[in-house]
Amino acid sequence: MNWEASFLMLLQAHRSAFMDSSMIFFTHLGNFGLIWVAIGILLCIKAKYRRYGIALLIAIGSTALIGNFIIKPIAMRPRPCMDFPNISLLVPAPTSWSFPSSHSATSFAAAVVLWKLNKYFGFFAGIIAVLIAFSRMYLFVHYPTDILGGLLLGFFCALLTLHFLKLPAKN
Repeated sequence: MNWEASFLMLLQAHRSAFMDSSMIFFTHLGNFGLIWVAIGILLCIKAKYRRYGIALLIAIGSTALIGNFIIKPIAMRPRPCMDFPNISLLVPAPTSWSFPSSHSATSFAAAVVLWKLNKYFGFFAGIIAVLIAFSRMYLFVHYPTDILGGLLLGFFCALLTLHFLKLPAKN
């Protein structure tokens, strides 16, 4: 077994009821990037923050499109739950490929945009992004490098979006 599978098996060996329910909650926050879409829409409501809301929506949208429709079909990496079907899952088994993690990618794209808008909000968005990303490993649906790939994709797409929209940092 490689280091990634060993790490996931270690997480499985130390599951608890509290962690199970917490990780299910955080993974649901990241489903379809809906928490980030909602924040983007809320930002768009107020004229002062509209450009950041648009940037957030563009960043997560481009991240999801690139990850799901370009990288995943090329990488075609099976999920850990496909490689180890004897592990019981707490969430329904996803049917798409594993690399990169879309939950992680959209979460980190949103966190970078929110950091650019406001360091305080960005910090908390970063914590939520880390918890969403970790939940994907805990729930046995992503390998650690899927998470890393998602983080890098989201970070890159957010920076490109901010660069092209020429948004200044706020505080």
